[in-house]
Amino acid sequence: MLVFAGGKRSYSTRWFQGVLLAGLTAALLNGQRLEAAGSASPKRIDLNGTWTFSIHGQGKRPMTVPSTYLPVGGATLERDFDLPPPSPGQIVLLHFEGIVMTAAVWLNGQQVGEYGPYTPFTIDVSQHAKPGANHLRVDLSDMGGFDPWGRNWVTAFPRFGGIARDVYVELKAPIYIENARLDCQFANNYTLAPCKLHAWVMNSTGQTRTLDLSGSLTDGGTNLSFRAPLQARPGTSESAVDLTVRNVKLWSPETPELYNLGLQLRDGKQLLDEFQTFTGFRELVTRGRDFYLNGKKIFIKGVFRHDIYGDQGHTLTRLQMETEMKDIKSLGVNFVRLGHYPQNRYINELAARYGLMTSGEPPIFGMSQKDPKVVAAAKFCLGGLIQRDWNNPASVAWIISNEAGTDPDYMKEMASFVRQLDPKRLVSIVDNTHWTEHNAPWQSFRDAGINFIAQNAYGSAFDGYYEKIAKFLPDDLPYVISEWGGTDKSYDTVFREGRYYLEHSNLALEQGPRIAGISFWEYQDISMPRWEPEGLLHRSLVDKERRPYEMYYALKSLYTGTVVPPPRGRTFADPMPEQLPRTLAPSEKLNGYETVDLATLVNSDQVIGALKPISPLAYPQDIPLGKVVVAGLPFGLQRQVIALSRQQPGVRIPVGRAAAELDFLGHVCFNSIATNPPAPYPELPLIAEGFPNIETPPPFKGYPQAGEFGERIGEYVVVYADGTREPIPLENGIHFADYRMFFGLSFIDPVAVSTERAVTYKADAGLKLYQLRIFTYRPLQAPKQIREIEFNLKNFDYVPLLAALTVRTYDEAVDKAQNPAH
Repeated sequence: MLVFAGGKRSYSTRWFQGVLLAGLTAALLNGQRLEAAGSASPKRIDLNGTWTFSIHGQGKRPMTVPSTYLPVGGATLERDFDLPPPSPGQIVLLHFEGIVMTAAVWLNGQQVGEYGPYTPFTIDVSQHAKPGANHLRVDLSDMGGFDPWGRNWVTAFPRFGGIARDVYVELKAPIYIENARLDCQFANNYTLAPCKLHAWVMNSTGQTRTLDLSGSLTDGGTNLSFRAPLQARPGTSESAVDLTVRNVKLWSPETPELYNLGLQLRDGKQLLDEFQTFTGFRELVTRGRDFYLNGKKIFIKGVFRHDIYGDQGHTLTRLQMETEMKDIKSLGVNFVRLGHYPQNRYINELAARYGLMTSGEPPIFGMSQKDPKVVAAAKFCLGGLIQRDWNNPASVAWIISNEAGTDPDYMKEMASFVRQLDPKRLVSIVDNTHWTEHNAPWQSFRDAGINFIAQNAYGSAFDGYYEKIAKFLPDDLPYVISEWGGTDKSYDTVFREGRYYLEHSNLALEQGPRIAGISFWEYQDISMPRWEPEGLLHRSLVDKERRPYEMYYALKSLYTGTVVPPPRGRTFADPMPEQLPRTLAPSEKLNGYETVDLATLVNSDQVIGALKPISPLAYPQDIPLGKVVVAGLPFGLQRQVIALSRQQPGVRIPVGRAAAELDFLGHVCFNSIATNPPAPYPELPLIAEGFPNIETPPPFKGYPQAGEFGERIGEYVVVYADGTREPIPLENGIHFADYRMFFGLSFIDPVAVSTERAVTYKADAGLKLYQLRIFTYRPLQAPKQIREIEFNLKNFDYVPLLAALTVRTYDEAVDKAQNPAH
């Protein structure tokens, strides 16, 4: 267990302190491995492609990896792959570039580890892999998972599930290069760079070996070669090589010069391993209230970016990423805040290519900084990101948390952790506290070694906050507004606010309080069901598909210094999508289907009223009622529905005909957002409709919000005219799902695998999305007349809802043609 050792769903803080800090980077590889000549050359087996997706083994279907999907409560992705017979001593490494949210990984029936989100990890599976066919299984948790990424995780971005990035297997020699880092100083006005190359080599042979480490640093003109002996002790050994780069070509936003770094590890003439990455030479430091890049004062003109695109979640194509980063560069941006989690490796590579400084951060948002599990999780995510990108010149700063406070002990521990991994880059912490002279944490920042102040200070140009804080900003820490905007969606307001910050920046002021940088929230819309009627967190420059709003042109005007008026003046996002019934036309043929009248049975007002939750059942708003068509079938849809509860545990639905098919519309469970649910349910904390708000635990059950998959909810009983009874068990996640398509601030995909989603509708002032599902059942004794259908509740933890019932009248000739088994 490389990461979460000591049993299921538990962290090993000792692992982070003992392994990461010692430089054992087998779990967090950087760069690409090249296939080398020689008998021990590494081989890479790509595991991207088609996997099998299932929910608790049911509803199996193909799914492309990498990809992400809306949370379903937990799913399994699995596939088979072949391994060639290994060379003597060869080891097998299984590598994931990033999963969401948490995962248990199994190979050939053996669990090989549990891992957190976003960060690359590598598992040595040599003891579990075998020549020939192997079976890989990944059990993903997308709403639950282990702490601190369980249900209580508060985020300002949607959750997803999936193997979000590349996955592959490597066959390697028993001694190989794990990672390398190039640290540089500068001299002679940045034309000379004395450097120290650190290399980590893993030796799994159990014996110390004397090897040869060589390499080169090239930029198309310069070709600097180096070589040094290396003692590879059992386990991981760190070696260092001194080299000096002359006539340095500096990396900057204006001149993004890059170098290739290649290493080779040899045992005599035998090439054991190769390692290759890219790097660049630049120095970003703080002096007093300002930043200096390569010796010149610089103002940070930034934008916040999420690694989310449309409905694809965290998995973007390379073309999408390239197009986006080019567009961000065209805005006059010189910095991109890559938050609130480690983003795709390729995004940071593009930033280096196009000349965009970046910061990276762990998904620590609104969590307790005193919780050891939170600290361990921060180290896992941020440590992996640092070791992945520590050679990338675009990476200029590491953020240790966002809007989680500024606990002095947390800052000290995390800043020390970061600097032991990467001693050269800046460290900061983002918070949204409105500080005063009495609570400003400047001394705690100094004690921890925080390099600059980063504050999410929305609207501070308009509410007077900046004028207040400017009076006590320190002389030795630059002040950055790490998130601004969000006060309006118009060109004029964004331009006015941004212009105020520029007028108070180090571009305009040489002395006294001044702003060293700003970063606009945010580049693109992301889905969020409780923020705007469009179902978006919409304070953005572009929509989910990167089509610009008015604000896009305002920021471009500010950052480029050239006024760019909005050609379209587009301010609003598209409405949240709905899948609604359509009204049944009077002349429309029913093709043998007949609706069953439930008017005398609907009771949801009565049942939900008796339960006294704070949030009432969200009935369909402004959708067609009466005779409607849903999924090509006619239904009689009413505002109220049938709801079962402890107060009314059953209803009898008269049918009075033979039926070849029964189609039930609804098949969802009511799940209130309540602070004072009825006994015996526990009282919940107050749930705000704004932010943050995670609902846990819900007072009633419905998959995937609550309840075990497959747990018995109730039953239908088909009662024939002769008294014969045909029970149909109804189970959580199989026949019924939660009717809410959101969890906290995230959209989810509440699935019941034996049903299909047929209706989605907005409710609660258009801020949330709900669903109705269709369950189709074919009676086993179809020729016999059905007197009634009983709908019985067997588990009072559930409140199942049924909206409508339609039957296909039995026709012997048609039935024999369609169902020969009958």
